[in-house]
Amino acid sequence: HRLVGIHPLTLSLLRPTCAAIIAIFIPLILITYIHAIQPAATLLLTLLLFTPIYISLLFLFKSFPRDDIQLLIDLSRKTRIKNQMFLKIIQFLTKR
Repeated sequence: HRLVGIHPLTLSLLRPTCAAIIAIFIPLILITYIHAIQPAATLLLTLLLFTPIYISLLFLFKSFPRDDIQLLIDLSRKTRIKNQMFLKIIQFLTKR
């Protein structure tokens, strides 16, 4: 920190951190009751619940930095992706 002059913890990290905490606790609460019934399926169910919740919260909090958005735009131009859903996501992320 003192050598470079950049603080590693910035406010932009707060949004993804909050999204991760919320995304962890929602499946954790649900899994607590299911684990007693079927422990083998708990891991798969946790993954299936966590992933969409976390990605949805990232979009909801708009926690993608401009550099990441620009990287996605450049990548779509290079690969010539014309997927309408992908383009709508990019438009949603650029509305700030």
